[in-house]
Amino acid sequence: MYEIRRLSKEEIPAVTAKVNDIFFSEQGIPCELGLIAEEKDPVWWGAFLCAESEAEDAECVLQGAHSLPIATTAVYMEDGVQHMGRITVDKEMRGRGIGTEIVKYALTELFRTEEQSGDIVSEAGAGHGSSKLQKATDASVSEVRLDARPATVHIILNLGGEIAGSEYEFYGGICTPVKITKEKFLLQTENK
Repeated sequence: MYEIRRLSKEEIPAVTAKVNDIFFSEQGIPCELGLIAEEKDPVWWGAFLCAESEAEDAECVLQGAHSLPIATTAVYMEDGVQHMGRITVDKEMRGRGIGTEIVKYALTELFRTEEQSGDIVSEAGAGHGSSKLQKATDASVSEVRLDARPATVHIILNLGGEIAGSEYEFYGGICTPVKITKEKFLLQTENK
């Protein structure tokens, strides 16, 4: 079981280092491209492994005192447009739907309206309350764009997104511009 939650400002440096390591070691992307400048108002989410529990309603107890997330994503402003990126899943955790869940969780939190309140609970089993998010997750957000590798393109298309441009070569791999609107995301996810 794992818990998905927004990351605190104190967690960001360690998470950024982890993301950079994955991007550089697996994809050859320079570390400086993994950083998101503060003026872009980034908001990060992480998925954390929880200790096994017999009780169905038990609180998620994170494994390790200061464990790093097993998956990440971030949303930030770039040229006046919301972007999602830095989507990672630890190699040994891939193929379990965690990437889909963290993207879905972040988009749910991003696209919710001011009238919606209470906790967002992912299918993974745990969620956190609804405090106001930073500028990057303003309630008026209606669309998010990504430049995505094939696995993430697949996730976004399954959540109601669409291709928004031609694919291109990026550090030895393929990236495709994709976008997802609030309307299509809500329609797609409410029907599942």
